[in-house]
Amino acid sequence: HAWDERAMLAQVAQLLAARPDMRWLATDSRRSPTSLAARLAAHDGLGFFSHRDTAPDWLPNLLARAEQVWVSADSVSMIYEALSAGARVGVLDVPVQRADRISAIAGDLLARGLVMSLQSNMSDTDASPPVLREADRIAEIILARWPMLGAQA
Repeated sequence: HAWDERAMLAQVAQLLAARPDMRWLATDSRRSPTSLAARLAAHDGLGFFSHRDTAPDWLPNLLARAEQVWVSADSVSMIYEALSAGARVGVLDVPVQRADRISAIAGDLLARGLVMSLQSNMSDTDASPPVLREADRIAEIILARWPMLGAQA
């Protein structure tokens, strides 16, 4: 992925304008451009918390309580973490430099209805979020393949 700070800030502004009734918080990551963090921190209507200033459990606790989580498309691990937490997940566009398996994930999740985008699903932001239950799904596969493991529990 590439990075387009102006486009990212425009998407944040669009999101805030679409749902002014919500309390919005933003955070960065160690890969976020420093200039973006500064501009988000100065943005009206948005509480900003740098990853440098939060405890290790801050984000997982926040995700567990969030109604919606919007993640930049380049952060695949955060998209899945938000889906696993049970929030309605939206993906903010980030320019793709090279089409590959990683850069296709956000689009695939959008096509499957697991995430929303500003362009496609804003009218459905209150729908029940799909929750990934990957640990349960894998446990069922393991027990189906090796039923004797379930007898030991």
